[in-house]
Amino acid sequence: GESFTAVMETEKTEYDLGSPLEIRLQSEQACYLTLMDISTNGDIAFLVPSGIVPDNKIEPERTYSTLNDFKLDMKVAKPGGYEKVNLFCTAEPFAFFDADFQKEAVYTIPSQDETRLSALLKRLDELEKQEWAGKLTWTGSSVSFLIKGRANIPGGAKGLLKGLPKRGMLPGAPST
Repeated sequence: GESFTAVMETEKTEYDLGSPLEIRLQSEQACYLTLMDISTNGDIAFLVPSGIVPDNKIEPERTYSTLNDFKLDMKVAKPGGYEKVNLFCTAEPFAFFDADFQKEAVYTIPSQDETRLSALLKRLDELEKQEWAGKLTWTGSSVSFLIKGRANIPGGAKGLLKGLPKRGMLPGAPST
């Protein structure tokens, strides 16, 4: 199939601990979205699809917000360092993992979980082979940002979730 473009962005390239994080994304054609976060410690979390955002089909030329459209109220957390978010958009449904969202709302691969990591690498290889065979069209994008500073928030980690205002960093996308 023909290739297409998908883009994503964050407002800044550096964030303090506890800061709100909103990702905005857009594809030039209707597609199925997978949003994969690779934390500073190497853990991988699939934000979309998930038990929170099970429907991963997006419409063309529409800007989506992780905060407004997907209701992911995310805050930057420890440890500091560079975090990366990868966006995969496929023209047809493609499962990067097999999860039961009743048991695990967000499919996560801890950095030391060789079984889950091997399964993900196998699926990524299958995605590439399907593209080369002309069976599946996909595109991707990524964004990295630095998590810096120390959080001095009363209540520790719970304070990260409860002590900060709920707001998006980027101009708000229309709520759905």
